[in-house]
Amino acid sequence: MKMRMRKVSIQCKALICSLLFAGSAFAAKGPGTVVGNGGGLSEQNFNFAFASLERLYEICTASLPSCLNDKHEREVFEMIRKALPLERKAGLALNFMSGAEHPERFRIDGQMRLAVTNSRVGDVIDINTDMLYAPNSVGLVQSVVDVGTAVSILTHELGHHQGILDHQLLDLIGAKVRVFAMTEADILKVDTFGDTYDMQVPATVAVYAFHSNVVPDDDMQGAQSRLGLTDGVGFYELNSLVEKNLKCLVAGGAEQAVIGYRFYKMRWTTRDDSRVGWRTYQMRSSAFLVCDDRGPRGDNEFDIVFDIAFALQNSPSGMKWVMQPKEFRAKVIRR
Repeated sequence: MKMRMRKVSIQCKALICSLLFAGSAFAAKGPGTVVGNGGGLSEQNFNFAFASLERLYEICTASLPSCLNDKHEREVFEMIRKALPLERKAGLALNFMSGAEHPERFRIDGQMRLAVTNSRVGDVIDINTDMLYAPNSVGLVQSVVDVGTAVSILTHELGHHQGILDHQLLDLIGAKVRVFAMTEADILKVDTFGDTYDMQVPATVAVYAFHSNVVPDDDMQGAQSRLGLTDGVGFYELNSLVEKNLKCLVAGGAEQAVIGYRFYKMRWTTRDDSRVGWRTYQMRSSAFLVCDDRGPRGDNEFDIVFDIAFALQNSPSGMKWVMQPKEFRAKVIRR
């Protein structure tokens, strides 16, 4: 067994030497737009957080006062939350730009800022790309902004659109929303401890799942679970990939279109791939699916199996297991 693993490791190292880093073809997408350039992991984390704000704010609102225990904080947050549809309608967007090239925009009171905006609903939020990455202990560049951090920063900037100038207050609200939303979300990380092969290049794979607090019923429509995956190089919005394979199975082997869905009890199950330099992780989830005939509630519960493939590739932050969207598979299984 050890000889076989050593052989695979040698083969893989030979393959690694010939691989070049390929940029992610599936950046996180959603409501709103991105004006400036920015395709790295930090930018993609911002994009996913930006597109998920309604769902994250819903999680916080459904859990008041646990999410925000101060009356004034709740009042300010409600202003931000209720204005979000107006923000989207008014053209709210993220703009990624270099602070070094635009110091007049990001230097405030003598300090460079990571994010700035003006005071009106719909004003663009500018993100300083010079502050999104930093070298790690071995000098490789890595992202310093995860999804939770992006949620906090965006909430702060949206507070300015409501005329709030108190940075400390907005920092506090953003931090509390971030902590609560991340606590309530499913964040599934691949655990490769004990796998000799993976320990040479550990997987940094995590799936974020933000679920609606709406109780599943036969009138539910649309995605009630927003899914995103990070592999340490890119961030991938998974819903569009999942929905290509999402069908209701009915008696006789027929299929019906899915009108709405909510995932729950998500977990990693097995992993296997016979290809050198590849690894396929399998995730399984229970699912409540609303079919196009609506049907009786007892026929709405299924299991979904996701096969998510990764190839070992070189990146600015070292060798990484990089997701391959074209290899993504989702299969509906009737209980």
